[in-house]
Amino acid sequence: MATTMSQEQIMFFLSITSNAGSDITGSGIGAKVNAEIQKKLDILNTQSDSNWSIVWGAGLFQNNPGGVLDNTMYAAFNPDYMGKPTYFISVAGTNASSTFDWLTEDLDTSTVVQWPYSKTKANISKGISIGLSKLVAMQPEKGLPGASQTLNTFLSKNLSQYDEYTLITGGHSLGGALSPLVALWLKDTQSTWDKDSKVTDFQSWPSAGQTPGLENFTTYYNSQIPKTQRIFNSLDVVPHAFNKDTLEAAKTLYTPEINSYTVDLLIDLRLYKIDPLIYTQIATTDYELTGVLNKEIIDHLPLFDTVNYFKQMVYQHVEAYFKLLDVDYDAEQVNKDATVALNNLIAYAKKHAKDLS
Repeated sequence: MATTMSQEQIMFFLSITSNAGSDITGSGIGAKVNAEIQKKLDILNTQSDSNWSIVWGAGLFQNNPGGVLDNTMYAAFNPDYMGKPTYFISVAGTNASSTFDWLTEDLDTSTVVQWPYSKTKANISKGISIGLSKLVAMQPEKGLPGASQTLNTFLSKNLSQYDEYTLITGGHSLGGALSPLVALWLKDTQSTWDKDSKVTDFQSWPSAGQTPGLENFTTYYNSQIPKTQRIFNSLDVVPHAFNKDTLEAAKTLYTPEINSYTVDLLIDLRLYKIDPLIYTQIATTDYELTGVLNKEIIDHLPLFDTVNYFKQMVYQHVEAYFKLLDVDYDAEQVNKDATVALNNLIAYAKKHAKDLS
């Protein structure tokens, strides 16, 4: 397949597309989200001379029916990606407007639960387990590809055309934590939906994700999905969570230009809540991107240290990836989400840091 894009660029692009339409609400939401995703896929197909199309989804979850989107997942198919028919499962990241995402799926980390698809002792955070359960149960609404079918049911009915397949998962941010778990869920349950073992290659290309589980889970995950390439920006705070050592290091990530006593307090609160749990990042091989501090967005007015930290944090978690990977993407929605995320971080700091000071 001729391409003008590298594999990591294509994988990142596919990962981020599931966030398209994250601000859509109201009736007919599924069709509207799919239309936004397909626009992104059309851009990717043009840039990479490839042929990705939505075949399942998008599956949506709204904790408050009719409210904001809390989780989105869809499956794209390419009949000839790197010489093999390939499914790519894209999982959306944190919706900046979703309180459920922020407080439950992202931050409910003080309790862990057993990985449900294996008897091997492997623990993931309670919040991530809740997020995964929403993905496993998803069924696209009427009129969408794969309507009224869970992802594994859809796959079980659509593996007859070729002798073997590649299955890749990916997502950014919260999607970077959840998408590897989708790969592991499908791998652990393959005998129930792929009785002929036609999926011969399981991969995951998550980006900017936090640690989904403890050291025992990471050991198990790495043994089952060794073809995992975790993309992360060295100056992105989120991949530093929730390992205690790397989270502690996030306090000085932007020094000496930015120091924030309030951020230090918030990180200390999170460290207290996860003690004595040993969260460990997945994947033994990483695509680490060397982050560059964005000095243009630093405001040098007094008392702006916390705002500066959060502005840098949001920039390094979102926009910086497009620049570091040199990915040409219509980032209008991304920029909207970044603004909402910044406002929510500031509100969170005002609420919680006051109790610690």
